[in-house]
Amino acid sequence: MEGAGMKHQFKATIHSLFTKLLSAFLLLGFLPLLFVNFMWYHNTSRIVYQNELSNSQNLLNQLNVRLENVLNTINVNTYPFLFDRTVQDIIASVPASPDVKRENEIILKNVLSQIKENNTMISSVSFINDFYKICSVDSGVNYDILEKEHWYQDFMTYGRTETFTPVYINSYIERRGTEVIGWMRRLNYSTSSQTAGNFLVEISYSTINSFLMPSIEGTDNTIMIFDTAGNLIFHPENNRLFSPDPDDKQLFQKLKSGETLFNFDYNGHEYTIVSNRLAITDWYLIMAIDTKTLLSSTTQAARRVNIITLFVLIGTVICSYLISRHITKPIFQLSDTMKKVEANQLDVTMPPSSSHDEISILSNGFNNMLSHIRSLLHDIRNEEQKKRDAELKMLQAQINPHFLYNTLNVIRWRAVMHNEITISKMIISLIKLLEFSGKKTDEYVPIEKELEHAQSYIDLIRYQYGDKFTVRYDTEASALSCYTIKFVLQPLVENAIFHGLIPMEETGELTIRIKTEAERIHFSVIDNGIGMDLTAPEHNPAFKGLGLSNVNERLCRYFGPDAALDIHSDNGAGTHIDFFIPAIQTPPGQGGYADA
Repeated sequence: MEGAGMKHQFKATIHSLFTKLLSAFLLLGFLPLLFVNFMWYHNTSRIVYQNELSNSQNLLNQLNVRLENVLNTINVNTYPFLFDRTVQDIIASVPASPDVKRENEIILKNVLSQIKENNTMISSVSFINDFYKICSVDSGVNYDILEKEHWYQDFMTYGRTETFTPVYINSYIERRGTEVIGWMRRLNYSTSSQTAGNFLVEISYSTINSFLMPSIEGTDNTIMIFDTAGNLIFHPENNRLFSPDPDDKQLFQKLKSGETLFNFDYNGHEYTIVSNRLAITDWYLIMAIDTKTLLSSTTQAARRVNIITLFVLIGTVICSYLISRHITKPIFQLSDTMKKVEANQLDVTMPPSSSHDEISILSNGFNNMLSHIRSLLHDIRNEEQKKRDAELKMLQAQINPHFLYNTLNVIRWRAVMHNEITISKMIISLIKLLEFSGKKTDEYVPIEKELEHAQSYIDLIRYQYGDKFTVRYDTEASALSCYTIKFVLQPLVENAIFHGLIPMEETGELTIRIKTEAERIHFSVIDNGIGMDLTAPEHNPAFKGLGLSNVNERLCRYFGPDAALDIHSDNGAGTHIDFFIPAIQTPPGQGGYADA
């Protein structure tokens, strides 16, 4: 019965925490809703944008077709002059007399006048050659002015067969002054390729304006036409036709590069440019669509979506805050209690809780843990006290190193008093060795101090072995002021003495060389002793203890592989040991070296 109750209590605690967490996760379900709203707006804007572009492209295609039809109609209207047999015979022959010329002029003028009458978009029609200068207009035509127009001269100079002129004012016709676009063609004799004359059809600019402008009325869009030379053939602002803006020139360069759909800053506004080409004239027909207008249809819907999203977000934040606060309140209490414990306030406990969820289980477990910690700390304090008592007794039994130095100094002065100079010098060397060795092995020292340590060691050995070997020092002052780690020189000296010089019968020589070479310090320890076998270093005593192997390892660890020992030795041929270290003026982590 008791087991069944505990099982029920455990299920209740799990269910309680699960319900709280589930509530929070359900509220977080609004995040996908926000994501969906965002994606809806993004996709809708993109679809509307594409539809607007598609509609604009369709409108542009329709305008293209209409312009093509207009030009084709004008072209068909000119057939009576271009292909009529009577007209062809007149312009292909030289008039026999003035009377014949007058009769021919009447015939040609009637044909030109009929062409103009048949199409209201045609402002005038003219034919010019060596014998005839005829216009569909009754009178007041000054052909000299016409022939001075720059486009007319270009046509004659470059030998073109057909051209469409920029917009110009036909001021060569009296009382006209109309804005027109010229369609000029070179007519050849039917029997040869020689020029029979120039045929000019002037298309009224106002008629083109009348059917292009309605397509952009009520909008912020703009329609323009450029010819292949960059001249504006149509623009809603007529003054731009004769004095184009720098924006017009930049826009034409973009069109000329082959781009048909792009964004462009025009007159201080951002536009999306859609372009097309007319097959007959090769003109660039473009529509500049205001980007703001392009997306205006989605603005109101986006505003409604944003308002709904804002309210959903506010509700989600409030609900999440209240539920999270309810769930995490006991966790905050547990955190505060743990911070107090971290500050060594071990007499605190978590307040009792009437709930049976996981947080309560954690609180009770934390209280039990604190109780065990307090008990363990009490035991540790007792053990630490016992340990301190034992260490005190052990320290009292140790000999103070300074007592040893002082005793050696007393012996030294006694030796001096008894005129035992050799004993005094040996003790001085021994004191220096002990003082130098009493510091940490990896401490940086001036090379001069490292050399002094090696000299003290050599002095003690020479007092023991007499004149068994001589020593030669070859050093530079600039090298001695640099720094190295301790105990890199004495082990090499010891190796040279005991494994090279002492075993030999005759007097040996030891050379210690320290030089500066290219921002590095070059150490050399050379002896002319019996040498050693380098093929089996593991059996050689020189590679054990603080010997060569230890020195080599420490040099590589502190200065890199380039500082490794370079050993040259052969049995009976002495030993030559070299190594290089950087020229260190100030040791890392030290302000300098002070004598002990």
